[in-house]
Amino acid sequence: MSEPVVRPATLADATEIAVIHVRSWQAAYRGLMPQDYLDGLDPAARAARWQRNLAALDWPASGVLVVSAGPETASTGIAGFAGYWPTRDDDG
Repeated sequence: MSEPVVRPATLADATEIAVIHVRSWQAAYRGLMPQDYLDGLDPAARAARWQRNLAALDWPASGVLVVSAGPETASTGIAGFAGYWPTRDDDG
């Protein structure tokens, strides 16, 4: 089995990130949020938002990392993502 590959997200990852984002919300919040809201989440609409967000990052001060199953799927087949940025708190 290959080791997972973690790398900075690119604009080309926006669609896959959006699908993971929407599907994870739909699974995690089922029964906690109105089902109509969850059913209405649209990966295509989120992809446009993710493209804007990824374009606006200030690497390395802020970024989004993606993970794939291994080197052979590093450019496709994203399994997850995580974002980071400076705190917005006044005390940070």
